[in-house]
Amino acid sequence: MLKIKDNVDLKELEKFGFEKTEMYPPSAIGYEYNDNDCQIDICGLTINELGLTICYWKSHCHYEIPVVIYNLIQAGLVEKVEENE
Repeated sequence: MLKIKDNVDLKELEKFGFEKTEMYPPSAIGYEYNDNDCQIDICGLTINELGLTICYWKSHCHYEIPVVIYNLIQAGLVEKVEENE
């Protein structure tokens, strides 16, 4: 699973085209990216509890990493973590 590193200033996501979204509960944190090919959500309850995980939608996104996620990885904002089973 990919997640935003805990030490990242979330304003950095806006430089890559992400917009802050309203979440429920209000303590949750969310950012969204949309283009014609893919929707990407970065969300979590809090950075300290769950981290901000990255989810992307639409069928062809599941076969390759969207360019914007690759750009986040190259900028050092993303890390891979093991999923809890």
